[in-house]
Amino acid sequence: MSFEKLGHWYGWAQGIEPIYWEALRLYVLRRDRFTCQKCYRKLLPSELRCHHVIRKEDGGTDSARNLITLCAECHLDEHPIYAEEAA
Repeated sequence: MSFEKLGHWYGWAQGIEPIYWEALRLYVLRRDRFTCQKCYRKLLPSELRCHHVIRKEDGGTDSARNLITLCAECHLDEHPIYAEEAA
């Protein structure tokens, strides 16, 4: 399976993760050398997130070309949790 040309997985809207997600995530983490692409810290896979550069809601795909590695802290900066969302 080529992770460079994946399209949009429509199950995301229903909260369903695609069956290829973990393999794709590891592919991106390895490609980025387990390093956050924002703060440049090298971390363990469990401390890293695979982030869609163009949001799925805005037409972004699951292609590895649209994914980067972020640490949990930098990923939270990209997706802040507001009080009204946590309730």
